[in-house]
Amino acid sequence: MDTEGYQLCTVLAVSVAVKLRTKAEQGRFDDVWLPSLDPRTGRGMHQHLSSNSETCLDQASVTERADLLGSSEDDNALNEVTLLGRVGGEPQKRGTEEHPVVIFSLATHTNYKYDTGEFMQRTDWHRVCIFKPSLRDTVYNYLKKGQRVYVAGRLTYGEVKDEAGNPRPTTAVVADDVIFFQS
Repeated sequence: MDTEGYQLCTVLAVSVAVKLRTKAEQGRFDDVWLPSLDPRTGRGMHQHLSSNSETCLDQASVTERADLLGSSEDDNALNEVTLLGRVGGEPQKRGTEEHPVVIFSLATHTNYKYDTGEFMQRTDWHRVCIFKPSLRDTVYNYLKKGQRVYVAGRLTYGEVKDEAGNPRPTTAVVADDVIFFQS
């Protein structure tokens, strides 16, 4: 790889080689797309990745991200979820020997302020499923209840039958990446 014009940046505890552009050349960023959520703050990442004020990275638009993945304009689609929250219980092994899965619950919250000045916090619970073998084993062996984690993946929908045999819709996040934070 030709390293001229590249700078090593650490983002989300992962080192990547990123080609930086000058402010005059800001525009479409063709080399690397980075997540749009900073798990340390929960805010979008539109930030300088270098102390040099002449270089910065623009966040790619959804269309540009699709172009980077080789999609045409006619078939743009995106199913992407990023969550930052706390683990609700110890991870559990489910599935079969041929199709194992590890699941855990993840709590995220949103703070609201009413007109009266009273603050309220709403907690949402997410079911996270992990099928990737190495990630599945790591999460099962090391993730603990109450631990703060960043999850990147995709939404999936399904159906299960309750005890009475009635279909019940389900929603889950299929994780592609889980980043652990110290408790």
